[in-house]
Amino acid sequence: MFGSAFGFLFSNETPKTEESMSVNSAVNFLDNEIDEEIARIKSSTDYDTVRIDNRNVVWREVLSVYTVVTTNRENKFNIMEMNNQNYEKLSEIFWEVVEVEHYTENYKVRYTTTDENGNKVTKTKNKTRLIINVQAMSIEEMMEHYNMSKSEKKQVEQMMDGQFDEMWNAILK
Repeated sequence: MFGSAFGFLFSNETPKTEESMSVNSAVNFLDNEIDEEIARIKSSTDYDTVRIDNRNVVWREVLSVYTVVTTNRENKFNIMEMNNQNYEKLSEIFWEVVEVEHYTENYKVRYTTTDENGNKVTKTKNKTRLIINVQAMSIEEMMEHYNMSKSEKKQVEQMMDGQFDEMWNAILK
C-alpha cells in the first residue's frame, strides 16, 4: 500500500530535506499562483466591477489524480515526499486540469441626479464588468484527460472514498 498511490495518504507531512515541503504548502503555493493570475488579469483589463466565479479547486480530486498518474506511469515518482520534482509534476498536472478564463461584459446603470434647476433627472451610464472564472475539470474529466485504465480509475475512486476523509483532512489542513 505504501508503494502505491495510497502511500500518499500515509506520507509524513514534515519535510524531510531542505528542498521538500508539506503537501499543504504545495497546495498553498498553487492557490497563490491562481491569485497571482487573477491579479494579472485585473491589472491588464479595464473594468468597473469584477466577479470571480468557481474559485474552488477540489484539491482532494486533483491530488488523487496526481498520485495515481505519478505512481502508475513509466516515470514513477516517490510521492511519500513533496520534493521539487514532485512539486513540478503536481504543478504541471494542476495547470492541465485548472483553467483561469476571463471576459468582460458591458451593462448600463441607471441613476437619478438633480439638475441645476432642482429637477430629478434619470441618467444611464455604461459600465464594464470583468468576469474571472476559475474552473477545474471534474474528476471524470481528469481521468479521461489522463487516459486512465480501469485499474487507475478504481484507485482514484478508492482514494476519494469517505474512509480516507481523516487522512485527507490531515494532508490538506
